[in-house]
Amino acid sequence: MLRAGLKFLIKDALRGARYTVRQSARSKPPIDFPGRTQLTRMADTMLTSIEETMVTLRYGSDQADDMIRAALGDYTALVGTIGAHDFESRFASIHYRLSKAILLHRGLDTTYSSELAYAGAARRIVNRSKGHKAWSAPVFAADVSVVLIEAAPIRGVPASDETGATGDVFWTDTNTACAFALGLTVAAWLTKGDGVSAVECVDSASAIVGAAFGRMEATSRAADPVTALAAVFEELAAFVP
Repeated sequence: MLRAGLKFLIKDALRGARYTVRQSARSKPPIDFPGRTQLTRMADTMLTSIEETMVTLRYGSDQADDMIRAALGDYTALVGTIGAHDFESRFASIHYRLSKAILLHRGLDTTYSSELAYAGAARRIVNRSKGHKAWSAPVFAADVSVVLIEAAPIRGVPASDETGATGDVFWTDTNTACAFALGLTVAAWLTKGDGVSAVECVDSASAIVGAAFGRMEATSRAADPVTALAAVFEELAAFVP
């Protein structure tokens, strides 16, 4: 985990640097100096190229739909490796890619996400697994949502009133909405398997979260939030194509 943690730290640092550069370019009023615009554009391009190259070398593409297919293609095997030495690294990479794709599909392409935070969520999953004799797909998916909400890996979300996206829960409560979308995606994917289109699974789950967000959020006030959320996922997964 030490090597994986260092890898995530470096990747997060690159993402953080790119995010800072972009925010500087958008600042109102901007901090002006000779050549500021050109230097900011060059720095943004360089940092973006570095990260996209890393993603492309590892996953074959940096496009949202390709990331979804690759990540969900790895997911079934992931569940069977809880506690393995590389589980945290695999969990973090898969959920980072899925979250990034969801955000891109929702127009949130300027956020900063911490892969190290996803690794922290994986450790919580490992700890939670010790209390389960067997994990149904909806319960596992609910556990994933809960630990991701706790980890809050997505930062730097633009104000919704500046984008015209007012009322979209993916803008107003990004970490929670994305965690629910991931959970519902996982519940449907693990239940239906190869009979589901990966991209349609993610898009449909995200749309359902937008419509049923209040119901999902209410489960956090239940005596057993994971069981309550699992019941909602089990019901709604049937509507994910």
